[in-house]
Amino acid sequence: FYKKDFYYFLVIVALVFSLVTHQILTQNQTFIFFLIPILAAFSYLSINLKKRKFNIIKILLILICIYSTIKYHYRFNEGRKFHDLNHLNFDLSESGESIDQKLKGLKWISPEFPLNPKKEIALIKKLKKILKEDERNKILITHYAFFSGVLGENFYSPVRWYLKSGQTSPKPGSEYFSYFKDFAIEKIKENKIEVIYVIKPLNIGALEGIIDKSCLQSSDIDENIKIHLIVKCNDLK
Repeated sequence: FYKKDFYYFLVIVALVFSLVTHQILTQNQTFIFFLIPILAAFSYLSINLKKRKFNIIKILLILICIYSTIKYHYRFNEGRKFHDLNHLNFDLSESGESIDQKLKGLKWISPEFPLNPKKEIALIKKLKKILKEDERNKILITHYAFFSGVLGENFYSPVRWYLKSGQTSPKPGSEYFSYFKDFAIEKIKENKIEVIYVIKPLNIGALEGIIDKSCLQSSDIDENIKIHLIVKCNDLK
């Protein structure tokens, strides 16, 4: 307990468990493989500090580190084998510049339109035109989080990402839901929101329990874009 190495070990173990827990709770992309070279390095250092000649173990650690680093790089950096993109054919991707000049140099393909990214780009460009021409204060509920940057406009979304599991926004029944509801309602009032746009695959259920249906006048622009006008109601007084 009096040796510094003991506390170094506790810090490393705490780091590993905290990052693994973070990835599980947030359902984020796989990123914990970077811990392999870190653990290999500290293991190698530990063997050297004890002045033991475990040459086979040292060589094995180095080989594991090299192999895992190369595999991680080609699988996740080069191949983009993230959870959502794991089965996509990147040869079908289109130029991001066709969406907007600010996306120049990028390739576009997504799990929503895996075989026809041109159709998705047409949808995005249509939505871009609609949002640009609509001068009302609005909320945009979508997975296309780049619209604020592309159009230089704040869309006042209460959260950045929408997940059904509730990691990004508390759901009814959660002990934190009342705080989130008050926050969202206050943002709608403060920014004088007049309309809410919802883009598939999301729906107005992303704001479940936040705004009563009597506060919304809903209609479809097309099969992918829905618009909800905010009308006077008790929730927004």
